[in-house]
Order: sequence, then C-alpha cells, then structure tokens
Amino acid sequence: MPPPSEGALMGLRQSTTVLILVLCLTLASLPALGADRGESGAAGPWLTEAPPPLQPDTPGKLQPYGDELPLGSPRLPEEREVETIAEGVTHTQIERGEASGVYTVQLAFTEDHAQARQLRADLRDDGYRARVDSIDRSVPDDPDSDRPLGWVVRTGNADRDEDAQRLLDELVADGYSGSVVYTGESGFATTGPWSVNVLTIDPEEFDGTVEPVLAQGEIPGLATIPEMAEEHDALAAVNAGFFWVAGDDGVDGQLAGITMVDGELVTGQEQVSPNTEFVDHRSSLLLSPDADSPAAIDALGTDLSVTVDDETRAIAGLNRKPIDDELVHLTAAFGDDTAPAAETPPTDGVEVVIVDGAAIDVRERGGPIPQNGSVLVGVGEAATWLDDQVTAGDEVEVEHHVGTPDGEPLADDVTGVVNAGPRLVTDGQSDIRARADGFASSASFFHAWSVSRHPRTIGGVTEDDELLFITIDGRQAGDSVGASVWEAARVARSFGAENAVNLDGGGSTTMVVDDELLTGQPLRAVADGLIIQE
Repeated sequence: MPPPSEGALMGLRQSTTVLILVLCLTLASLPALGADRGESGAAGPWLTEAPPPLQPDTPGKLQPYGDELPLGSPRLPEEREVETIAEGVTHTQIERGEASGVYTVQLAFTEDHAQARQLRADLRDDGYRARVDSIDRSVPDDPDSDRPLGWVVRTGNADRDEDAQRLLDELVADGYSGSVVYTGESGFATTGPWSVNVLTIDPEEFDGTVEPVLAQGEIPGLATIPEMAEEHDALAAVNAGFFWVAGDDGVDGQLAGITMVDGELVTGQEQVSPNTEFVDHRSSLLLSPDADSPAAIDALGTDLSVTVDDETRAIAGLNRKPIDDELVHLTAAFGDDTAPAAETPPTDGVEVVIVDGAAIDVRERGGPIPQNGSVLVGVGEAATWLDDQVTAGDEVEVEHHVGTPDGEPLADDVTGVVNAGPRLVTDGQSDIRARADGFASSASFFHAWSVSRHPRTIGGVTEDDELLFITIDGRQAGDSVGASVWEAARVARSFGAENAVNLDGGGSTTMVVDDELLTGQPLRAVADGLIIQE
C-alpha cells in the first residue's frame, strides 16, 4: 500500500467530552492508552488543538458498544441491513458515523523528537503555523512498545483537498516536502464515517464451498474480484492474499506467501513486500472443508529442498522469479512456460526439467513446463550448482513441507491456504502480531500501514466454526475512512471472531455478493480470490 494520510484532528471541547464519555462507559478500572500529545507553535486559526487520544481497546466483551460497530465513540449514527443470500450465508451491510476530518499537510514522520521540534521551528520562522504530535500507538508485540512510535509534523487546516494542496505547493516552493492528508484516515480518534460489509458462513447450514482461486488459473496474471466471481459463478467473493506485480523482483500475480489451491501447494513462504520483513512462519487462513472445523488461522512456514546424488540443497521459492543466486521450483501452476520468470534481468541461468522424479533435460533459461512435471531454475551460483550437479537421467527428489512453528506438519485435510498477516485476534482477544508476522520492519512503515486507516479485508472464524469475511472501505473522505489494525481486530471480535487475520487490503479490498460490487474504492486486479459457491 502507498503511505496513507495522518491526523483526525478535533476541537479540544469535543475531544474532552468524548474522552470523558469513553472512560466512564468503559469503567474507571480499565487501563487506557496514553493520549497523543500536541505541541503548538504560534497561535492562529490552524491546528491549534491536540488530536484526541486513540480509543482504548477494551478486553473481553466490547462494551460500551453493545450491538454497535466498535468504531469511533459509542452511539454514533449507524444503519444495518442483514439479508440471507443462501441457506447458511448472511450478508450484513453497515454504514456508521459521520465525517469530521479536515485536510492538512504532513511534512514528516520521525522517531527523533528533537528533529520534529526543529522542523516545526523552521516552519514557524518561515511564517507557517505548524504542530508536532506524538504517535503513542506502538508495535503491540514489540518489547520496546512502552515508548512513542514517533512524531509527525503538520501544518494547515482546510475543509477541501484543493485548499490543502495549494498550501503544499507553497511549502514546496519554500523548499519543504510533504503530502496532503485527511485527518480522518489517521490513527487518532474520528467519527468516521465507515462502510462495512460482512459475510457470515455457517458450515452446518451452507451446502456449498469456500475456496481460494488463482486469478487466471495459474500464477502469472491478475483479474478483478468481479471477474473471478463471474468466471466461477460465485454466490459471493472477496479478495485474498498479498501479491507482487511485475518488476525486477517479481512477475504479475506472483503470490507473496504460502498459497494452497485444491490441495496443491502453489507458493511457499515469501516476503510480502520490500517494506516488510521475511519471517519463517507467517499467519495464514486455512480452509479444511471436510474437517470438523472447516477453517482456522495459523502461522505456517515451508521447507523446500532438492536432493541429487545424496546432496541436498534448499530451494528458495516455489512458482516465482529467482533472483541473486537463487534456486526456485516451477510447477504447472506457474503456467506453460518458464519465460515469465525470465522477462527481466537476470536472464542467464540453468533449468532442469523433471518428470517422474528424473531429470529429462538440462537447458538454458526459458522453456516449457511439462504438465506432468516441473522445472528447477537456478541463477548465478545456483545455476552453476545445477550445471555441475545434474545431468539428464539423474534421479531428482524435490520435497515440499508445510508446518507450524512447533514443527507440526500441515493437516492432510487442509485443501486451501491464503497468505495473510498480521494476525488480529486469538481466542477472542485482540492479538496484533505485527512484528511476528513481519509487518513492523520500521517505525515509519508501521505508522503508515498499521496505525493509519486503510481499506481492510479480514478473515475470521467464530467459536461455532462460522467463517467470517469482512471488508472495511477506506480512502474515501466523507464516505469511509478505513480502519487501523486495532480497529480491524475490534470489528472482527464484534462479529464473534474467536480468531482472525488481516488479508490483503488497501486498493485490493473488494467484496461481491450476487454479482453486485459492494466496496467503493476503485477496482484493482489481484492475484487470487476467495470464492463462495452454492
């Protein structure tokens, strides 16, 4: 996702009222998060008030909201429509809150408080009224989470985006850089609004299937969720896992984590993006249609290897482009040809074609993938290893293992896996595993991606094994501001999620029900989807 907006600035009178109301209704004994502290420069008609504190995430029952969506303060305007779209499948649509944000210019996010204060002083000297705000939300599973995540420097207060853009143009002319942000899309308190859609699937009542599908039936290629829903004659569909687009490090539709379709492992553990960290085990959504519990959330990792003449070597990836001395394994799920993995540099390398456990050809990069076999592709040092180690006719044993962090193998009845992260809910409680799942590589990324509000797609499982798919629209000032990862967890819990995980979001967030597109952001072509069929 691109770095999002910051802010959500309200008046001091309003923020004080909301804070008192929240504290009273959540009981004085509940621990509250520290308020985000604002520091003003010169006085004037601008952002002179500190943003309200973030809403505390209360454990257990989501009081004081009751049946309300736990977004914003209690008793905001809310409308719900619930319909049964098939036996055992319900769709809930919620419109909540009202717009209260403004447009401002954010000039910096920094972990250095002194640097933020100096920038504010420089802006003041140049005639701009600026402020510094601390971001007291920190990485939940970080041992250093008791310190502020960082500080943002902002100036300006406009009702219209174009007015804030004119201010940004003036700042740029004076040698500054920044971006226009809508305050409702920050991690600070806001009144919304929000547009939320929820699919609830009861496996005891629903006679159909829920399964992941590849956009084009293979790894290369993208499609929109409405296109996938139409192709599969789906009752409903949502977007699924993270993916890469074409570039030096990937090909269109290259999935960014463990993916299993129809019981076949089609990708192994991967890094989500250059902004995230590679972790050995990342949270995933597991589908087991024939099991007592047809869905689960678990951390999974892969162990891929090849053995030739008693020498074993690790395989870096499955059905993706190799880079920097890597050895990867391409199956029929990658398509008819290895060429998509060789479209951009490096183009040199060696390939070993495998059928029935034996090498039938050793060739240069680029060629067909047999439907009854696979291809090992090596570049750099891995190409040299293949060339030295394998000759046509050799036995070649390729192994794929999927397991949990404690060494337990993936259950045999799991037929679908969607790469995801971070985990949001465990045993009915908010459990944001941002660092464990690789989504806290830096303070600036965590601030932009997790603290700020974005469109979100969530997969969850209730105590009664009902499956939940939730979309929260975002990046639509005045219509829906999105959600932080904490808010996403609260929404999942409010619908009874015992366990839940964040799926791909941002521009990917899409839900279709009965051929109707329900989400509001512009359609993005994605690599895979979750299809509900009768």
